[in-house]
Order: sequence, then structure tokens, then C-alpha cells
Amino acid sequence: MARRAEEIRAAIGPEHPVGANRAAERLAERLGLEVEGADVRLLAEQGLLHAVGDYKGFNLYDCRDVDEIDPALVEQCVVERLAWAEASMYTRDAAKQLGWTLEEFLRVAGERSLRQGRFGRFLRDDVELLHDDEELDEAVRGARLLGSDEAAHLIELQRRDFDYCVAAGWVSPADEVDRKVGRRRWVVVPLYRASDVLAVLEIPGVAWDEVRSVPPGQPSRLREFASLPLARATLVRGFAADLGERHGITVTADYDDRRDRWELEWAPNAERAPSREDVRAALLADPDLKPHSPRIALRVSTSDKES
Repeated sequence: MARRAEEIRAAIGPEHPVGANRAAERLAERLGLEVEGADVRLLAEQGLLHAVGDYKGFNLYDCRDVDEIDPALVEQCVVERLAWAEASMYTRDAAKQLGWTLEEFLRVAGERSLRQGRFGRFLRDDVELLHDDEELDEAVRGARLLGSDEAAHLIELQRRDFDYCVAAGWVSPADEVDRKVGRRRWVVVPLYRASDVLAVLEIPGVAWDEVRSVPPGQPSRLREFASLPLARATLVRGFAADLGERHGITVTADYDDRRDRWELEWAPNAERAPSREDVRAALLADPDLKPHSPRIALRVSTSDKES
């Protein structure tokens, strides 16, 4: 290799190949321009600069090729990049300016066929058009799904007052999600559409200022419109006790906090009653328990096995 030193230097150059950022620094120093790595990569994409190797997935360029590139071509790349940067904005900045989440902005951008240009940026003019569309903004915000606490905060109510709104049937969940509570417990959390929550304030005959004026811990003024439902645990245990008394058996009710599910277990009496079908029918016939029935498992036990 020592004998071929001149040949090797002629092939690879006197300097080690450099990445896009180092190449940009080299061009900036030589040309007096604000050259960035993005400009070098664009030159390469246009076939004006060729990679001679790579390092950790990044292309490397021969310093001699970098030094010989036409200054006018470099300047054109810089001018175009700066012009695009001035006329566009990053996706997260666009979403922030609109007051939307990133997911909301990307969804609307897809629906409106907005073009995402270089560096993942959107035209400022397109973002401004979205900003000026009040109906669109109202629709985006109205479609948001909120938990009970967030919904109560949106209409400036205490959480207990919002529970009364749900109990009165003024607003219903639009969806639900499983959420982990603690290390093992999972619960089903109802989600409410923001537009449905705001519509609650249009309910006639409710003095909302008076509702909001009640101090925390005091009875809600919404009690006259509805009663809060009993806790699910109370309902399930009461049902188990009534079922056992009615058939002369013992019915156990156990809660699985990992799956947020109740399980009723019993051994039928001498008349082989009640059957699983009988108990399921009784659950569905109970107006308070029917909404909870999908999360109530039934297990009939026998002397030698469980089924």
C-alpha cells in the first residue's frame, strides 16, 4: 500500500469523505452562503453530487466534488430553501397555531388534500385558510372526545353536577376506552363528544349560574332533574343477595379489578335452578343492571366441577 500511496490518494482524495453537514460547512466557508446539510442532500437528489460511501446510514461525499460544484447551483438551492421556509411551517407549529392537536390537524389536512412539502412543512397560506374557517374550527373542537372531568371543566361545572347531567339523559357517551388504574386494575371510561357536552347548556329551565354558585360538598341544584344511579358494586351485590334468597342458595359476587369485571357464582338448588340462562335473563330485565351486564360473568358450579 505504501508503494501505491500516490495512486490511492488520486482515487480517494487527500481528505476523508464528509457527510452532508460537513460538506455544507465547507461550501458556506468557500461561497459565503448560508448553506445547510439539507441543501447538500438536495444537490445529491438532483444528481449534482454523488455519494462515495456512507457512515451509519448517512451518505459521504468526496471533498473534491464538493469543492468543484457550481456556486450558482448551490446558491439556487439555498434561495429555494429559504423561500420555502418563509412560505411554510412545520406540522406541529401549524397545529399549535390553530389550537388543534397534531392528529386533528393531520386529519383535516388529509380531508382537504393539503400538500405537505419539503421537510414535512405546509404552506402558511393553507394554514391561514383553515384558521379563518370558523365552522371548521367549531367542528374540529366539537368532535373531541372528553372524559367526565374534562367535560365538566368544559362547561364550568363540578364533576358531580356533570354526573347529574348524564343521569338526566342530557348527554350520553359517544365512546369508551379501557384505562389502567394502579398496577393491575383496568376500568372502562366513558367518553363524551364536546359538541354534545356544550349542548347541555341549552337545556331549558336550568339556571346554570345558580348551579355553578353551589359550593363544593353542598347538594347539587340538579337533584330536582335526576337521581344519581347506585354504584355498580351495590347493584351487583344486591342482585346476588336477592338471587340467593329467592332460590335458597349462596351466590358469591367477586370483582376482577384487572379486567374491571364482576363474576357471579352459584351452585343450583335441588330443582337445578337457577340456570345460567335464567340469571342472564334476570340481569337483562333489571333496568339498573342491564347497562352493566356485558361486564358481569356467570359461573355455575357443581359438586365435582365448574362449568
